[in-house]
Amino acid sequence: LEDEALLPFGEVFRSEGIRALGFIPLVSRGRLIGKFMVYFDRPHALDEEEIRLAQIIAGHVAFAVERKRDEEKLALYREIFANSSEAIAITGANGEYLEQNAAHRRLLGFEDGELRGRTPAIHLGQERFREVVRILTEDGVYRNDVVSVSKSGEPLDIELSAFTVM
Repeated sequence: LEDEALLPFGEVFRSEGIRALGFIPLVSRGRLIGKFMVYFDRPHALDEEEIRLAQIIAGHVAFAVERKRDEEKLALYREIFANSSEAIAITGANGEYLEQNAAHRRLLGFEDGELRGRTPAIHLGQERFREVVRILTEDGVYRNDVVSVSKSGEPLDIELSAFTVM
């Protein structure tokens, strides 16, 4: 073995019949996330075309690994969203509700279909909603105690925390 760092793996290489190998970095979003290994059963030096092909394959593998990680994160976030005891709702760029969790539904009393196509002005009032949008546009974050009104008309003192996501 020419690379001393690989000496501990010498027995594995011999038992597997590996006589040459190359490591291609798996890079995603500008950071190293792993290695892609190519190996041969005889001595071999990779030529430019083989290196280019291995790099293309490594790029696809890195994309797949990151996509899987992103899917796992998204599943975790969705579980947190769905099971949080805190009232959480998601609105689109136009301010219209996209989704709410069960705690938000219980707090305000609106079913998902009743919020679809509506903005939080439905329970905050138009003036307060415009203030929230203005501050979100300027700062990207809004945090304040506000009075909201449930579907049944009950006034609710709530701590409203909103932020934009790019």
